Amino acid sequence: FFGLANGFGRPLAGLIAEKTGPMKVMFVVYSIAGVTFLLFNTIARTPITLYISAFIFGCLFATTLGLLPVLTTVGFGVKNLGAIYGALKTAFGLAAFFGPMAAAWAYDVTGTYVVPFAGAGVLVLVGLVIYVFGLRIKYKMP
Repeated sequence: FFGLANGFGRPLAGLIAEKTGPMKVMFVVYSIAGVTFLLFNTIARTPITLYISAFIFGCLFATTLGLLPVLTTVGFGVKNLGAIYGALKTAFGLAAFFGPMAAAWAYDVTGTYVVPFAGAGVLVLVGLVIYVFGLRIKYKMP
């Protein structure tokens, strides 16, 4: 379900971003992701809710990957775009490498996935706050 949503979500995210703007789309995506991560252990208790959650995460992941180049260009311009985008993708790769190991360690210590999912939710919401304040600074939003 994650892969299906990932493939389905990218073109859909692009269409929505063209209509509403990529920054608004990413705000909604990170808001949904943060809340979904925080509530995951409560929501995904049956196979159907697990599949729905995987589909949601797949759409959110697809949106992030699809709009990251656009947002990088909007946020930093085209000068040094390759280096900046490369740094972002390196950070993405490091998180993909270390995140599952950290989650496995937390599971080994606590015997539950509540801590890793809640931690991921908190990190996403902290990123959302940084994103919003960064927009306010750059665009002098009220």
